[in-house]
Amino acid sequence: MLKKLIYGIVVIVIIGIGWFLLSPIFLNVEVNEELSSTSTNNITPLVLRKGTFKKADESHTGQGEALLYQNPDKSHFLRFENFTVTNGPDLVVYLVKHENPTNKSHVTDGFVKLAKLKGNMGNQNYDIPKDLDLTQYKSVVIWCELFGVLFSPAALK
Repeated sequence: MLKKLIYGIVVIVIIGIGWFLLSPIFLNVEVNEELSSTSTNNITPLVLRKGTFKKADESHTGQGEALLYQNPDKSHFLRFENFTVTNGPDLVVYLVKHENPTNKSHVTDGFVKLAKLKGNMGNQNYDIPKDLDLTQYKSVVIWCELFGVLFSPAALK
């Protein structure tokens, strides 16, 4: 009886881990946020730099634009427009120092984590810390923290 209970628990744990790792492949999360601004006078934020998401490899692809905005109060945010990326577990948004990241060392050799990715599709905004020196960061990437895998980079120019 105890063996059956242990086997049952093991099976449930394996199914749970499998669902966590594989379900993002089959599920899409679409986010459609409005263009955000800290302005109260309806002043449109200024686009400082932008880039286009591209594929990291044959399994990890992205499309759409990454736009770096400056608000009238000099705060900054990152916006993804018409964005899609291959879904995966534990995806996050990083600003990275490398101008054309293609591998793990390019990403991890100088990055700042902005947030967990809100969705693998749509239009979305990410706040940037006020004390961050944006001149140091040349790209935005979608990164899987769990496995240390690059999903999609966008060079900001």
